[in-house]
Amino acid sequence: MHKRKSNRKKIALIALCAALTVVLCGCGDQNKVTKQDPLADMITVASTMGDEGLNDDGWAGCEKASDKKDVDIRCLESSDKAALQDNLVTAGNDGASIAVVMGGSQQKAVEKAAAQFPDTNFLVVEGSISNDKNLGSICFHEEQSGFLAGVAAAMTTKKDKIGFLGLRSSDVTTKYRCGFTAGVQAVSPDKEVEAAYIQQQTDEDGAAAKASALKAAGCDIIMQAAGSAGKAVIKQADKEGYQVIGTDTDQSGLNSASVLCSAVKDVPDAVSESILDSVKGKFDASVQSMDLAHDGVALSDKAGNLSAKAAEAVEKWKSSIEHKDITVPATAAELADFRVSEQ
Repeated sequence: MHKRKSNRKKIALIALCAALTVVLCGCGDQNKVTKQDPLADMITVASTMGDEGLNDDGWAGCEKASDKKDVDIRCLESSDKAALQDNLVTAGNDGASIAVVMGGSQQKAVEKAAAQFPDTNFLVVEGSISNDKNLGSICFHEEQSGFLAGVAAAMTTKKDKIGFLGLRSSDVTTKYRCGFTAGVQAVSPDKEVEAAYIQQQTDEDGAAAKASALKAAGCDIIMQAAGSAGKAVIKQADKEGYQVIGTDTDQSGLNSASVLCSAVKDVPDAVSESILDSVKGKFDASVQSMDLAHDGVALSDKAGNLSAKAAEAVEKWKSSIEHKDITVPATAAELADFRVSEQ
């Protein structure tokens, strides 16, 4: 699926998504360790490489680090908690410099591994844990890019209702939904955001069915934050007659005509820089905050589908967030209290 790169620095990169079973098959040659140099293992969980989202962006960060420095990178795929734990142990036993876990749904397992293997650095992308020694996280402010997506949706829709489709019991989904709803309300307080959820990020059939139901309920725009299952929402958009807002990475490549824009985060650079810092002995064992002001999140429109008026509104609200004129809600409680003066 992806070619394994062998260099001279060893980093273990563990990419974790959100449901959890670790399988060491599926990445082909990427699973073979042929050298005794530092190694990078990327471990996916629940969904595999090719998700057009978090996993693919994490692997892009691995390749970027490997291109800049002699780093040996490897992909391990996971699909349950037990397998994830096995992969964490494999990274430690292999003497990895850093294990990058792509996703924050199993942070206790990562904390345990960090304590068990003090000579390996562990980084959780979309996480919130650290120990000031060998455990750190990167926390993205998805609510901020979600807010801008809500502004774009409100400026574009021809209906009174806008859809949101996410993963049940996901902190990332909550941040996207709260920010998105606040952005819609800031521009058009009379418009309603109707939310629907799936249980597993691999449930493409469920995601497609939920999107069809949102369309039938009167939504002509749907923001999808459903993990790899969101691909199904995007691919059927033409047939169903709605537009989609992508998440994590610019997803217009899946359907350039129907992806209005995407709420993105700079996972590749964050992963690459963390790998290189670990190799240099400068690992940041804290919780790093990635927001609009530091280019950690953004709204992307590579397909050019936003109108000039919508793009102008997005830039205006982006400036308000960056200058702290408004604080975007990231939780249901914050959303309930959210008020904004007219821009």
